[in-house]
Amino acid sequence: MFYHAIRHANGSWTTLNPVGLPTGTPPVDVDCAGINGELHYAVTTSNDNIVAHRIRHADGTWTNFFQVPGAPLGFRLSVSNVGGELQIAVLSGVDFNIYHSIRHANGAWEGFGSIGGSFFDVASASVAGELQLVGLDFNNTIFHRIRHADGSWTGFGNVNGAVTGSGGTIQALTVSGGTSTW
Repeated sequence: MFYHAIRHANGSWTTLNPVGLPTGTPPVDVDCAGINGELHYAVTTSNDNIVAHRIRHADGTWTNFFQVPGAPLGFRLSVSNVGGELQIAVLSGVDFNIYHSIRHANGAWEGFGSIGGSFFDVASASVAGELQLVGLDFNNTIFHRIRHADGSWTGFGNVNGAVTGSGGTIQALTVSGGTSTW
């Protein structure tokens, strides 16, 4: 089970409320993104590696969990709001590739496509209207890729080769977005 709470502008919090269990099984990975006043949750499940999605509307009502159409069986995922649309990266538990899709503002999903790699963790963020994606491979190397606003992708760049001083085994990834690049 996982839970949802809201922190108000005055610093107070709502109580924790259960979000539910997609397909009746606990999630392995959970991520969320705010889009146009709605909160989009995406999860992978522990027993069957299903990728599910649920929305909390601005009025506080929720959709049911539903399986994301065409999603691969996944064990890690990341979602980001890019230009008012939900972009999702799912790490396949079958071939360890990262698969990408977009849920458009009208609710329609694009088909998933592999963007390659061989990873065990993935994270993403929106920066300046583009999707910034990082993957951690089985050799403790972080790779970075960008999906431009026109839909084209850069190749994977080796972050470890550009940044020194990681000093150990990397256990998990996270990234944060913004309005400009550095």
